[in-house]
Amino acid sequence: MPTPSRLLLVDDHAIVRQGLSALLSSSGRFTVAGEAGDAEEARGKILAGGYDAIVLDLSLKDASGLSLLRDVRAAGVAAPCIVLSMHDAALYAAKARAAGAQGYVMKDRADEELFEALDAVLSGGTCFPDAAGAAEADAPGAYGLSPREADIFSAVGDGLSTKAIAERMGLSARTVDVHRANIKRKVHADTPADFLAKAMAFRRLQNGPSAAETEEL
Repeated sequence: MPTPSRLLLVDDHAIVRQGLSALLSSSGRFTVAGEAGDAEEARGKILAGGYDAIVLDLSLKDASGLSLLRDVRAAGVAAPCIVLSMHDAALYAAKARAAGAQGYVMKDRADEELFEALDAVLSGGTCFPDAAGAAEADAPGAYGLSPREADIFSAVGDGLSTKAIAERMGLSARTVDVHRANIKRKVHADTPADFLAKAMAFRRLQNGPSAAETEEL
């Protein structure tokens, strides 16, 4: 039998860690080689190394899991990481990818999807929900936006209101609204949430993570 992959579990609820440990160990393919209940403890264990992959809770008591992930990536840690969360993937999966995660799994689907995600990241791949993958695939230029539309779409992704965009670009609010309507049609955004998610992904792909994306949860 192949040697089980060594995992580090980071979650601030001991009962969740116990459940995940039992679930993962049941397959015989993984062993939970370490656990951490807060960001400080996790940072020390991650930097010490010795793990094939990290399963990281998005929200920790003392810090954001994404902030922790950015820190250890900046320190040169390359071990693949799966973010495990109860937060909507449509809102946070792209943020997790931007912070350096290789996968995103909802906690209520962990028993169905965590094994698949671990297999993917341990083989050098990624595992994100379809919505996040679609947003990532929408690279700059893929929508056929004009330069002005691209600037406005990027500003929407940076969290600016119509009024703020108009002031920044020296346009009337009505002109910005017309552009927004055209952009929504071109990017096939069916809802305001979908439009914002695509705008955030577009902005990040053009210019790197926005201020909103690097904030703590």
